[in-house]
Amino acid sequence: MSSNASPYGSANDKHALEAAKRALREALSYPDALDRLDTLKQTVDQVDAEALVEELLSFLSDPDPLVRCEAVESLAEVARPEVQLHLTGLAIADPDWLVRGWALAGLEDAPYSWVNSFLWTVYRRDRAHFVKISALGTLLYRGVQEAYPLLVKYLFSAHYRFVIQAANSLAYSVEQLSPDALASLQETLRERLEAWRSAAAVVEALENCRAEVEAQLAGGDS
Repeated sequence: MSSNASPYGSANDKHALEAAKRALREALSYPDALDRLDTLKQTVDQVDAEALVEELLSFLSDPDPLVRCEAVESLAEVARPEVQLHLTGLAIADPDWLVRGWALAGLEDAPYSWVNSFLWTVYRRDRAHFVKISALGTLLYRGVQEAYPLLVKYLFSAHYRFVIQAANSLAYSVEQLSPDALASLQETLRERLEAWRSAAAVVEALENCRAEVEAQLAGGDS
């Protein structure tokens, strides 16, 4: 077997799938969170998450928030009602703000009419700004234009993490913005780049967002 070969073989292979499920079940009892996280990542990289839903759901109760986030990211690819309901539960009940924010992002393609209302409720009630930005970013991705000005405000935050998260969220949803909004955002990004010119991580996020905005503007003009 080559170094690039999957240890589980094809996702359609029954024996390979059972091996993947067994690996995840065993990983749940590993005492080290990094070992659980590595097994989760490696398994989902090799086998379609759609075939591992039951096992992945078990990781949503993991004591380590990074492991829970990894499980959320894997499950977000699965368009099944029980998965999306689990994500809504995490978004309001998980004790860690990072997990709550990731869970909200996992709802971006949920096909339910109540999701937008739910996202607004979380935005208003959650005290963590990471969660608020996640809610706004998910709303904008879903085409809710009212989220845009609230998200842009975070570009003016004094906290670099919020600026980075807001810039990334805006970059991800540029297709939802009108030409006027894009032009306004382009100017705002120029201004914020000047304000943050000595902070490399913020500059990178702002530059990436500006590149997405300019590409969208160029595409709209063609």
